[in-house]
Amino acid sequence: ASSIFTVCGHSSGGSMASQHAVAFSDRVAGLGHFQAASWGCSRLINKSTEDYNQRCANSTASHAMAALVASAFERGDISSPTNLRQMPIFYYAGEWDTIVEPATVRAAAGFYQLLSERVVGLTVEGAEHAFECNACWYLGPPFLNDCRYDMAGQKLAGHMLAHLLGALSPAVPAPSRRLHRLKQSPYFPANASCADLGMGPHAFLYLPRGCRSGRGVCRLHVVYHGCSSSVVAIGSTALVLHAGFNPWAEANLVMVLYPQS
Repeated sequence: ASSIFTVCGHSSGGSMASQHAVAFSDRVAGLGHFQAASWGCSRLINKSTEDYNQRCANSTASHAMAALVASAFERGDISSPTNLRQMPIFYYAGEWDTIVEPATVRAAAGFYQLLSERVVGLTVEGAEHAFECNACWYLGPPFLNDCRYDMAGQKLAGHMLAHLLGALSPAVPAPSRRLHRLKQSPYFPANASCADLGMGPHAFLYLPRGCRSGRGVCRLHVVYHGCSSSVVAIGSTALVLHAGFNPWAEANLVMVLYPQS
């Protein structure tokens, strides 16, 4: 149901989350955009000579991407962009990000502000391209850096989820045993393999105790990982366990799905 389904993504996964939210805005209730270019950016780039930091980092790009949304709707490729008008959207930029520069993320925010009345964001000084464990300036797996950012105890994931879902109960410990591995192949097109689609064999689902017991209505939040950030690429489940989403999910009846490419 659109009232309980939200998405977010980091880096290339941020672009995927943006694509998901714009294309299926009639079904998605909120978007978190972490350190990524936005929907439509790849359509603006001459891939032989440019990248997103060169082409998608100013207000001209923001307006061009918004025009692409209108064209896509006219072709019947996406849901009506009017659905986005009241969609809560949260963006995050790292001021020292060398992969997706903060200007690119701010241009994405400008794009969202042309479509939604509920856009808020955050730029963290000294932050490289990561979530929140290693030194703030560090770039590399598992892309979990400690930038000493704490918004009333919420940290990044809690701040974003509060904007998307409303008032939250305080985070509580999230036992690793509640992280479940799921086969992705049942959801592939017929006769398609993981190699055909560039997908991993398994996704991960954090299932809070309250959702497992069936005592309440549970919301669903989908986290798209970024480039080089899958469980296979990192070689561990560090990101799906420690990116910060699960403690908030445990306290607030939110299932968290981590697809894997």
